[in-house]
Amino acid sequence: MKIKSHIYLLLFLIQATFASANNLNEDPGGVYLFAYSTNDGRSGLNLAWSVDKENWHEIGTNHTFLFSDFGSWGSQKRMYDPYLFQDNEDAWHCIWSLNDEVNVFAHAASKNLYEWERQSYPQVMDFGNFKEPEVYYDASEENFVISWLSNTVENSTQEAYQTTTTDFKNYSETKKIALSDRKNERVEIILNGKEEKGVVYKVAWNLVAQLIKHEEWVQFHNNERNESLNDDPQRFKDLKPLDADITLRPENGKEISNLLIGVFFEDINYAADGGLYAELIQNRDFEYHVSDTKFRDSTWTSTKAWSVNSEAVELSIETTSPIHKNNPHYAILDVKKTGSGLINEGYEGIPVKQGEKYDVSLFAKNFGDSKQNLLVKIKDESGKVIGETSIKNIDKDWKKYQSVIKVKSTAINAQLEVVPSARGKLALDMISLFPQSTFKKRKNGLRADLAQTIADLNPKFVRFPGGCVAHGDGIDNIYKWKNTIGDLEERVPQPNIW
Repeated sequence: MKIKSHIYLLLFLIQATFASANNLNEDPGGVYLFAYSTNDGRSGLNLAWSVDKENWHEIGTNHTFLFSDFGSWGSQKRMYDPYLFQDNEDAWHCIWSLNDEVNVFAHAASKNLYEWERQSYPQVMDFGNFKEPEVYYDASEENFVISWLSNTVENSTQEAYQTTTTDFKNYSETKKIALSDRKNERVEIILNGKEEKGVVYKVAWNLVAQLIKHEEWVQFHNNERNESLNDDPQRFKDLKPLDADITLRPENGKEISNLLIGVFFEDINYAADGGLYAELIQNRDFEYHVSDTKFRDSTWTSTKAWSVNSEAVELSIETTSPIHKNNPHYAILDVKKTGSGLINEGYEGIPVKQGEKYDVSLFAKNFGDSKQNLLVKIKDESGKVIGETSIKNIDKDWKKYQSVIKVKSTAINAQLEVVPSARGKLALDMISLFPQSTFKKRKNGLRADLAQTIADLNPKFVRFPGGCVAHGDGIDNIYKWKNTIGDLEERVPQPNIW
């Protein structure tokens, strides 16, 4: 009897809580919204609501309303200390800490808390980290004040810093503030028997109702996506046989837009370099680094794809006085015996065609006192020379040299060989072998056959960079279009996360 009465009491309390919540359309006081993150930042932005700030209800089980898209998978993609607030124009903003190492924070804006604009990652510290951010609107200055805590390299103790913004695009110079200037508005609540830390905001019940409906909609479609043929026997067990006559009525058909078909290019493995991009020399700028592969490939270094043809020549990599600061590495050849030189294997071989012309270009400078020339050869799989050209009078300073090689016979796995004419030291960089027969004959262009295949699809749009490549491996590895224009030797190399 006591058990039954306790059950009735529990059901009554649950009904009373939801009844009071549903009547809040008539209550100008609204309800309370709690913003937090769990699972060591992996959960993204979670939300819960309450009528009395005592009894809290999560909106969906671990449902993510905003996911942090910063950095690589695994150790990153975290949302720490999310701070949710509404501005003076009713737009919602969320800022959060990314990890204990970077000196940037994340920001995103939304009109409804589930459809978010693109994330940005402003750098606000020259050193140190960014933790527990807070934001408030300063009406007198008509700007937003952002403060945070940081453990700097110079001082291991925790300090407070601040910046201001009017648009979350441009930020004032960061300045140090007193810890007492912080509002420290984060609170701890008990949710599902577990202590959670976050910020509380008072809102109208209608907003919470919309969030609940959105979560239910997402859950419904997730269940649909998870359906499989293995579920069919249970799902369709009550269906009865049906005889039907189907009549097609093409006159009632609907036209489909011709703008919906496009192509998606994501630079995975050798899709760009070694693929669509027509350059035939791999690691032409000697900028490969083992960190590009997260140290998984010990061969991925400045000498990847390069070798020498003799023990009478030494290959080393230097960074003093490069062509440009954006490409600091270059090769030094110390030739002890003439005929010795540098070899590039391309991308698992260099494919060339009989009768085709190939542009050769490179930067070089001569360290020796004697006259220095270069012989540039293309050799087939057997070592036979199938095309060559000479470059004469290498200067004492960096200079770009160009020539053309016409290939005598077709080869799939050819190699390029650069042979100095005299003994001594020589610097080389940005060594290139480029087919003249590119897509639409464009200099520094695309591989003709692959690009034409894509063009024949008649795509109405191109999605690029797309996928994981769009966000890269962190703030320094995100695609920036300004780094992709200008002279090749001045462009910033872009390590590929794949």
